[in-house]
Amino acid sequence: MVCREIISCPLVQQLRGELELCRILYCETGLERCVRHRLIEEGHVVPATLLPNGTHLEAHAPEGC
Repeated sequence: MVCREIISCPLVQQLRGELELCRILYCETGLERCVRHRLIEEGHVVPATLLPNGTHLEAHAPEGC
């Protein structure tokens, strides 16, 4: 199932190039593993820097998706 937030998600635009694998693994095929999705479903405000794996963009190494 594709994430319903994929169109409005501020992070999706950043998940190009090196981070595109994250978008595919979480937003398009692994929604149940996405920390961002889980927090949105629980009603939390999600920081734009939060990656699907629960780390933050500024602390992220591309291979750590």
